[in-house]
Amino acid sequence: MKNFLIGMFFLGFTSLIHSQIAFNHDPDVLFLQNATRINDATMEVATMPEKTVVKAINATYLNTVSVSESAKRVKSLEDIVSRYDIRQQPVFQDKLELYEINFRQGKYGDKITAVFNKDGKLIKSYERFKNIAPANNILKAISAKYPGATIKTNTYKVLYEVNGKILKTYKVKIAHNGIEKVLKMNVNGQFI
Repeated sequence: MKNFLIGMFFLGFTSLIHSQIAFNHDPDVLFLQNATRINDATMEVATMPEKTVVKAINATYLNTVSVSESAKRVKSLEDIVSRYDIRQQPVFQDKLELYEINFRQGKYGDKITAVFNKDGKLIKSYERFKNIAPANNILKAISAKYPGATIKTNTYKVLYEVNGKILKTYKVKIAHNGIEKVLKMNVNGQFI
C-alpha cells in the first residue's frame, strides 16, 4: 500500500508539469505566457505581462536544451538566457570577442553561466538546478530499479555547446530500504 501511495504521489506530481512556451512558424519569436525578464541595469528578474511576444536571439539554444517535461523554473531561466542580447548591455565593447554572463534565479540557487560572442550568439552554457521535478522517465527508472524509494534531493545539469554537444544529467539522492544512495542518470532515464 505504501508503494502504491508513493507511486501515485509521483504520478500526480509530474502530471502537473506542462509547457509554458509555444513557437510559431518563426523560430526566432517566442510567445511567452507568465514569463520573466531581466532588468538590463540591475539584472533583476521581473514578471512579464501574460502572452508577451519576444524576439529570442538564441532560439536555437532554447530548442536544443529545452526538455518538454522540464520544471517551470528551468524553462523560465532558459527563456531569459535565450532572449538576452549582450550587444544591448552597458558592458558590451566591439573589441571583446567573448562575454561570460551568470544568470541566477530563485531561492534554490538556479544558475546558468552563458558565454556569448560579440554578435550576441550563445556559444556555450552550463546550467545547474536543484530540487526540480524530475522528468517522468527518471521517476520510472528509479521506481523500476528501487521500488519504494523516495527522492531526497536532486540536481539537474546541462552542458551546452553551439556545435551540437549537449549533456543533460540528473544527480538524484534517494532513500531505499533505510539506505541513502546517489544516482547519476541521463534525461532518458538511463543510469550512468
